[in-house]
Amino acid sequence: MRAAVIPKVRSRWQVEDVPVPKPAANQVLIRIHASGLCYSDVHLTNGDLPIPIPFPLTAGHEPVGEVVEVGEDVNTRKKGDRVGVPFLQTSCGRCEWCQRGKPLYCEKQQGTGAQLQGGHAEYMLAYAGATMLLPDEITYEQAAPVFCAGYTVWVDYELPIQNHMNV
Repeated sequence: MRAAVIPKVRSRWQVEDVPVPKPAANQVLIRIHASGLCYSDVHLTNGDLPIPIPFPLTAGHEPVGEVVEVGEDVNTRKKGDRVGVPFLQTSCGRCEWCQRGKPLYCEKQQGTGAQLQGGHAEYMLAYAGATMLLPDEITYEQAAPVFCAGYTVWVDYELPIQNHMNV
């Protein structure tokens, strides 16, 4: 598959051929239909964010697409589902921040396009419990940007997030 890879901090993105990932337990493989660009991708590339980034990395924390494969123990998603993936996919669930319902501050958070490979690619993995079903009435292009600021604000202030790895 083709992916926009950031080889190292403060480097140019490179479009590369990389292997299509295989979903592990509790994960789904998504064929990406749209992936929004955000200035956070620039901050990530420049090393401006106070979080560890495992370069080389495929950025993109506003991905939407179609589930094409499901991993073991996934029963909440099926092939053909239209889904979006927010930044936060999982957290430790045990630290003070997680217990207070603020997993975006967890030191062990796993974010799309940061600690986990993102959506600026033809395919990406996501934890099934972190995906959100898209209504049929919204296009992929309309949905992608909502998974950045819109979803992040909603989650951080409204939803009690749980550890998606154990959903």
